[in-house]
Amino acid sequence: MAVNIPTTKPPNQPPEQYCGNCEYWDPNPIPTQGRGYCRRRPPSMPPPSVRGGDVLTWTWPVTAQPDWCGEWAGELTVNALPA
Repeated sequence: MAVNIPTTKPPNQPPEQYCGNCEYWDPNPIPTQGRGYCRRRPPSMPPPSVRGGDVLTWTWPVTAQPDWCGEWAGELTVNALPA
């Protein structure tokens, strides 16, 4: 059974806030298809129906470049510690 997930952003979300433009997005699994890993959270194990039975595989969620989640982050900055 396929699940249709709406991809329309909320009206208050700026247009540049999408996965392909997020600090946490890594375009490495399938860069030619516009898909990548979301590295916002640690890897997780997909449910058995997705991972193919008893195979134990931990991975980051794969998202499409135009997807969004609401936790978008622009360029991260590191605050210097006081000397």
